[in-house]
Amino acid sequence: MNDMFEKRLQAAVAAGWWTAVIWWAFLAASWLFYLAIWYGKPDWMLVLWGHGQDEWPAVRTVFFWFLGGFKLAGLILFMMLIYLTIWSRRLRRA
Repeated sequence: MNDMFEKRLQAAVAAGWWTAVIWWAFLAASWLFYLAIWYGKPDWMLVLWGHGQDEWPAVRTVFFWFLGGFKLAGLILFMMLIYLTIWSRRLRRA
């Protein structure tokens, strides 16, 4: 029973680290998208945003809050993965 649990835990840890890699790629892509939008300031972005007014500071604020929350969720993910990795290695030694 313990051997089966250890294998499942290792599989979960491996899947978690792949999820973290995908999270990191999405974070980098969203930051590059932000840079392209912020320096280009296309008109279609404000049309998609809503009123079509000059709302670039609002776009910037919402995007930074999104990135802040996304990074906080990533921090929680990484802390859980580190804990599970250490737990898995100690189970393997025991």
